[in-house]
Amino acid sequence: MLHWIPLIKAADAVTFGRSLGKIWHPKLGSTTYIRRRQLELTETEEGTKIVKELMLAKTKNMIDHLYELGIKRSQEKQEYLNEKLKEIEFLKKKLARVSGPVAEVRNSLMGYEGNISRKYFSCWVVMKLFSRKKVNKSQFDKVRGGLTLNDEGKKLLLTDLNEYFQRKIRYKGREIKIENTIQYDCHNLANRHSQQNTLE
Repeated sequence: MLHWIPLIKAADAVTFGRSLGKIWHPKLGSTTYIRRRQLELTETEEGTKIVKELMLAKTKNMIDHLYELGIKRSQEKQEYLNEKLKEIEFLKKKLARVSGPVAEVRNSLMGYEGNISRKYFSCWVVMKLFSRKKVNKSQFDKVRGGLTLNDEGKKLLLTDLNEYFQRKIRYKGREIKIENTIQYDCHNLANRHSQQNTLE
């Protein structure tokens, strides 16, 4: 423990080295500090501003992607897409006006995020999968009031979505996979507020 390295007790080879326990050092690390800051921020307006910053950036990326998907589509699909984009823009404006500590406005924030994401993915499925004729009736099951994707349909959706997340893009001066942009932003956010608190 001299260099603050945790010790792990493992079982013998018969049990394939399964972990039996861990002796951890008492020194508070960055993860503990970040967790404490997260809890502090839930009680303040500052926390809501951070959440809104992330959600508004996410919504902007969704809107930009839908515009990209709408290029060279049929008139019918363009009209469908434009209608959904108007609805998303309307929710985005309402989201931007939310104020108060996170603990008090959590449900409103989650509601706006859920509705925006629902509209985005409904467009995404239509533009990405239906337009390429990948989707057919066999991939849906009937449920009360509508349809739901069955295992075959979910496999198609997730495969296409994972391929999209594996794409590399130029993001804030770096070439990075789309799936890693969230982690990249989270690290930057944690560092930013850690430094800010140190200065205070």
